[in-house]
Amino acid sequence: MTARIAEQIGYQALFFGGWAQAAQLCTPEPFLSMTEVLEGVRLLTRSVSLPIIADIGGGYGEPAHVFRTIRECEFAGIAGVQLEDQAFPKRAHYHKWVEGVISESEMVDKITAAREARTAQDDNKIVIVGRTDASLAEGFGGAVRRLNRYKEAGCDMLLFFPNNL
Repeated sequence: MTARIAEQIGYQALFFGGWAQAAQLCTPEPFLSMTEVLEGVRLLTRSVSLPIIADIGGGYGEPAHVFRTIRECEFAGIAGVQLEDQAFPKRAHYHKWVEGVISESEMVDKITAAREARTAQDDNKIVIVGRTDASLAEGFGGAVRRLNRYKEAGCDMLLFFPNNL
């Protein structure tokens, strides 16, 4: 219903965050599967004509899993994905300000897999939003360094997730 309201009042796109899907299912976000997220997004793509960016967390595994996730996202009609550098499986203790981030090189491998998985070309290709959660562990400069590497690896957009106490 909220997506339809957003569309009617003129929003140009929607973001389907992991927390939103988890709240709908009454479970913590780290417990979501790729299938559950895709089912949630399919409800939106059938209900509105707006492009949807979906939070796919760490891509549900290693680069090969990310490749499959991107393909499944394309089949579901998703316009973009947010891929983050959190460890997978996702930790359920992020509310305690404990970060579980992967190395820059591991994230670059995931971004490369995501980029290579896209089948559409030009303006129709799925947008890859690279997100970093490393600011608490590595500071502002470390997080910015990561985002620059993610851009070089092929992210179309970047998201800095601040974790200040």
